[in-house]
Amino acid sequence: MMVRFYTSPLQHVKACSSILLFLIANVCSAQLQNTNWVFGYGARVDFSGPIPVAGIVPISSNEATASVSHPATGELLFYTDGRRVWNANDQVMPNGAGLLGGVFTSCTQGALIVPFPCDNERYYLFTLDELEVDPADPVADDGLRYSVVDMNLDGGLGDVETSTMNTPLATDLTEKLIVIRSTEIEGFWVIAHRRNANEFLAWKVDANGVDPEPVVSAVGSVFAPSPPFGSYEGWQGAMDASPDGTRIVFTTVNNPEDGIEWPERADIWVINADGTSRVGLTNGRFRNMQPTWGADGRVYFGNGFGASGVNGALMVFDRDLTLLWQVPVPSINIGGPVLAADGTLVVAGIGADLRAYRTPSPWTNLGGGIAGALGEPALAGLGTLTAGNTVTFRAGNAAPNSFGVFIFGASAVNVPIFGGTLVPSLDVTLVAAFDAQGRWSLGLPWPAGVATGASFWWQLAVLDTTAPAGLTASDGLRSVAP
Repeated sequence: MMVRFYTSPLQHVKACSSILLFLIANVCSAQLQNTNWVFGYGARVDFSGPIPVAGIVPISSNEATASVSHPATGELLFYTDGRRVWNANDQVMPNGAGLLGGVFTSCTQGALIVPFPCDNERYYLFTLDELEVDPADPVADDGLRYSVVDMNLDGGLGDVETSTMNTPLATDLTEKLIVIRSTEIEGFWVIAHRRNANEFLAWKVDANGVDPEPVVSAVGSVFAPSPPFGSYEGWQGAMDASPDGTRIVFTTVNNPEDGIEWPERADIWVINADGTSRVGLTNGRFRNMQPTWGADGRVYFGNGFGASGVNGALMVFDRDLTLLWQVPVPSINIGGPVLAADGTLVVAGIGADLRAYRTPSPWTNLGGGIAGALGEPALAGLGTLTAGNTVTFRAGNAAPNSFGVFIFGASAVNVPIFGGTLVPSLDVTLVAAFDAQGRWSLGLPWPAGVATGASFWWQLAVLDTTAPAGLTASDGLRSVAP
């Protein structure tokens, strides 16, 4: 049996009608679960406002981390290193210690949070053991396990259900672990890869829970031990799914076609989720490749030097998997590129440095705002306008507890008003309620059927008694579908 993954975006409707439908249908269903990033050695980034805010948290992890925020408010719920779970107050949950994600927190994709398909207050927390050997327990392989976090426990701060803690699923796996949403099963598929075999394993997560019997698809690559760099070197590396869930990009440390092992070959491959059409993106002698499939449909990754000492590169492959651009860089440290929330910023760790490469953004600020006592409200658009991707609008610096109007236009009118400019045509207007900090956000899944190059315009108007006309406005935004 092969696993096929599907999404169900709107189809066969004209672009403007599609946008109207997705705005009206999703005004109450923000998708803000990725608002807070927690990772590494005490790092947190909060994307709830127009400008990301850095913070410090008590986590300390080499690789394995995961975090989740409330899907409607964007408030941080909990985070983990695969061994412990912290709540929003940065405290380890009462039963949040003792998970089996690896004593070195060094699994490439060692922690994964998946929401219950039919329960907004509970989450599955999957952990995957690392491949480094624990000197105190050199033969144990804790493998893939899951625990349930219930946000109703501990006074609403959440706790791990002890009856589910460390439920085993499989051992003898590589360090690759991803999740793909499936509307066909009204749930998710959690996917891992077997060591020393060409098997993808997919566990179904639906209203009935986690199916302990995975669907096995013998269509991957054989990840075998690869001396001289250690018996586990051939099992490391990452994989990622395309935004529509139909393809998987993954790292190999040997060539699946001829069996030549790392360090002679280490490459990036793409395969359809049904096991067909495997395509190699690279053909070189590299290491430390961490592929990321961006919301814009492109594959981003950096690679370090291989056995020949050749310098690495930061590469981007277009939607048709042709090389779009390549930037030569020195040897890249462990950890691949990270795409910012707007899908435009690629970050690669290079030695002890951190470098950023900006790709063209689909969003353009057009000005035209109207200021009050606090200045102009700030409006930011995040995400690329590709089918199935969540486009998020975030605003701040508005009058506290105020109300406003969010405006969408299929054209620009640029009408002077109250010392500013009304940028979009008034095709759709939605009420925006700001919180006590003057913030507002809206997450919307982008529909299918929007033509490449189509432009749309957006703006916020806010009631504010401190403004000369009792009204402030953000700058207008223009977005372009790729």
